[in-house]
Amino acid sequence: MLLSKVSDDPITLQVNTHAISLNNARELKEELMQYLPHSNTQLVLDFEKVFLLDSSALGALISVQKELAQSGSELIIRNASKSIKEMLHNVRLNEFVTIQDD
Repeated sequence: MLLSKVSDDPITLQVNTHAISLNNARELKEELMQYLPHSNTQLVLDFEKVFLLDSSALGALISVQKELAQSGSELIIRNASKSIKEMLHNVRLNEFVTIQDD
């Protein structure tokens, strides 16, 4: 499992891998989708351990955000490294996903 639940309100999930890529992006998306019916307003991903994202990971995050937006919820990425934050800003994902420091 790539995710472990840290708290319930809001649902906060720790990402337990250093890299989200073609190898595990689909698994990440499937695990996140399990939490969608339970997230009332926010689904928080703690990226403290993540140091690498590829285009597959970005696609998975965008897909999850679209599903959340349909129900009035939002995806929040917390504790991302400086390089991950820069990448998210460069591809303008920050326009659709909230990025927090902690």
